[in-house]
Amino acid sequence: MYVNLQHLYENMDKDLDKKLRPLMGKNKTIVHGEGPEKASLMLIGEAPGRDEDELGQPFCGRCGDLLTKMLLDSGIDRSKVFITNVVKCRPTSTDGQKNRPPHSQEIKICKNWLWEEIKLIKPTAIMTLGKVPSCLLLNTKAQMKDLVGRTHQLSFCNIVIPNYHPSFIMVYGKEYLEASVSIFKMVTKYV
Repeated sequence: MYVNLQHLYENMDKDLDKKLRPLMGKNKTIVHGEGPEKASLMLIGEAPGRDEDELGQPFCGRCGDLLTKMLLDSGIDRSKVFITNVVKCRPTSTDGQKNRPPHSQEIKICKNWLWEEIKLIKPTAIMTLGKVPSCLLLNTKAQMKDLVGRTHQLSFCNIVIPNYHPSFIMVYGKEYLEASVSIFKMVTKYV
């Protein structure tokens, strides 16, 4: 059992240096979660991207800017939200230039660390951003269109709500942005 996030991340870094980094190619950083240790809302993405790898924080750069805008548009203060990812290092293409979805082995290596983060934070609500965290937490292989905006009660959290990942919204546009913001507004009644 970990007494706080610092203790958790010290142990996680040692473990992932041995198990995960050899699989991840040219990444630079193990990216820890960020936010208050007793946040009522937790956001979980799939994995760090290039900006997150460079800066060592989740959801920064263009995706982070969009996430912050969606939170603000929903009346949620980002500084009061705990934000993390399932996989803690940037998964890249073979040449190390492009982001790629995490492989199942990378998810398997990291998922226990995510569970430990959830145990420490004890959020009232979790919003999953994208397919990887949604399918992992809900233990399903369903399509995102069948998951987004639906609420789920799980043993470790009162409410889990899947939402679109900001990078998906950046590619597919305004229709998904409006839907995503409405889902953020929906979660405010639980936190």
